Amino acid sequence: MLLMRIFYKDKFKKIYYIPLFINAGICFISIFVNIVFYISTDNSYDRGILFFLPAATTLFYLMLMIFFPAQKYDQGKKTEQITIAAIMATIILSIFLEVNYGYYCLNYGFSALGIIIYYISQNINFFAVDSLTGAYNRQMFNLAVSKIQSKQDCMLCLIDINNFKYINDTFGHEEGDKALVFFSEVIIKNMRKIATVYRTGGDEFMLIAKKENETVLLDAIEKSIRELKERKISFAYGMTHYRAVNDIQDALREIDKKMYENKKRATEL
Repeated sequence: MLLMRIFYKDKFKKIYYIPLFINAGICFISIFVNIVFYISTDNSYDRGILFFLPAATTLFYLMLMIFFPAQKYDQGKKTEQITIAAIMATIILSIFLEVNYGYYCLNYGFSALGIIIYYISQNINFFAVDSLTGAYNRQMFNLAVSKIQSKQDCMLCLIDINNFKYINDTFGHEEGDKALVFFSEVIIKNMRKIATVYRTGGDEFMLIAKKENETVLLDAIEKSIRELKERKISFAYGMTHYRAVNDIQDALREIDKKMYENKKRATEL
């Protein structure tokens, strides 16, 4: 639950405390009535009828951790959900082994280990993802470029929000941030399974589509343009098909030039 308070503070409601308090209360009562576990007179550990409750409470919060990321278009959520699902599977396995083969305290150990693994994975994700937009950050883009250079063909696309300075200067940086968040949510949603989105500057984003499908990528861009138009947000973009035999820096300069040409044409309309 503490991890949920850290990573999903904005979504954590008071009702989610109920399983925690129920579990804590029953575990405390168990000291006197032995319903969770107890130490027998011969100094051995024995399970009570509600021995599964602590593990079930942990599983409940892990399920919420899978559910919450699914409510937003976060590029890192798939890895996070797989990690949590694996942790849940090991906890369920530990309960199965305890019930059927007489092992003791496995679910406590597996639960603790799972929480540690999740905390570490979330901290790794924290340094990979831009905290405002949910897109991967510049460092991750540089890493991706180094992996692609001379090794893999792909589609590269540079996106730059039009008149973003005007939004900040006229309506304030708070409104500018809101526009940026909405923009990135639309782009990430429409680029899901098509391209990876990176925030490389204040209002600049890079797309890397490794499947090289230019038509699909263009369709996703056009869809984003239509959705953003409803909020009076527009962007310019430049795109190219990078071949591994070429220098990727030349490709990046090419899409930068195309993006500015696209922006210039938009201002002339």
